[in-house]
Amino acid sequence: MEPSGEPAGARFAGFRQRHPLLHSALAALGFVRARRALTRVGGRFRAWRHRRRRPAMEMHALATEEVARIVTAGGGRILQAPTTHWPRGIVSCQYWVVKDRDELCCRE
Repeated sequence: MEPSGEPAGARFAGFRQRHPLLHSALAALGFVRARRALTRVGGRFRAWRHRRRRPAMEMHALATEEVARIVTAGGGRILQAPTTHWPRGIVSCQYWVVKDRDELCCRE
């Protein structure tokens, strides 16, 4: 529904009956056929664009213990690991990790 209370598209419905001379002139110039074709193409373009919107980032799940093991094996330590619970049982974790300065520059 439009804000005016009319169904969507009702403003353009019946254009041919309300403006027969203008409609026939536009039809003779090819505007009516072009508008119908553009409407179909526009719908196809919106569908194509929607299909093209795929997530750009891949996500892989690791157990919290596995992340902690990898971090400590690399010489780091976890400062914080806040979790966020999402619908459908999804749990999101962010890890705040630091590494000692002497391990960063003196590694061979």
